[in-house]
Amino acid sequence: MKRDPNLYPLSWQHQNGLMAVLLLKKGINKGADVQVMSDFIHSLWEAELKEHFLAEEKALVPGNDKQHQTYYQQLKTEHQLLVGMIEIISRQEADLILINKFQQQLEQHIRFEEREFFPWLEQHFSAAELEKMGAQLQHLPSKTCVNYQVKFWE
Repeated sequence: MKRDPNLYPLSWQHQNGLMAVLLLKKGINKGADVQVMSDFIHSLWEAELKEHFLAEEKALVPGNDKQHQTYYQQLKTEHQLLVGMIEIISRQEADLILINKFQQQLEQHIRFEEREFFPWLEQHFSAAELEKMGAQLQHLPSKTCVNYQVKFWE
């Protein structure tokens, strides 16, 4: 699927998020240490997710369209759920069940945005509106979580 270039910064970060999901799945299947995976999630939060969530909530804010409001509310609700999980993980109170729920929720959230919300935005917003969104997203870093120092997934 071809993505509007103005949404590229978010989609690039989504690719990294899906890589993180894959690495966590591998870590879970290999019986990796929960604390190591928790540290990985905290690192992902600090390096990318925190700013990503804020940028989405600022740039993709809805106007009067009911469908856009519905999508935006789902985005915010899912962000809040993920942030709540990250807060528990960051306090070193995670277990394997929470790590697994986190990776599942992150994957589901990214799939929702890429398969439903972004295509809707591309269909219903003008090029100028998308450019305005894109201007608010250009600062987002594009990193790769596979460079994490502890390769718990191997």
